Amino acid sequence: MILKLTSFLENPIDLQEFKTKKNRDVTISVNDGLEYQYHLNINDSIFYGYNFITDNIGTKGVNEIVVFKYGENKHKYEDETEILIELRIFNKD
Repeated sequence: MILKLTSFLENPIDLQEFKTKKNRDVTISVNDGLEYQYHLNINDSIFYGYNFITDNIGTKGVNEIVVFKYGENKHKYEDETEILIELRIFNKD
């Protein structure tokens, strides 16, 4: 049981597969990431929020995935180097 939990916490979703499934039905926000503990000493980095809109969202808001991005692909949607920081999911999608 502990191994399954650890595995899930280290990689809760396949982010690239999820983004492919959503087929760019997403809005993107940028933030400074100051509220997160994860900060590398990389000057050329950014925190992105992918906001996924679905029909079954309810009253809580939009589903959001926050990632840390750096390097030459940091402004591209298809970026295999992005690091998952936070999931805010309010529906079963």
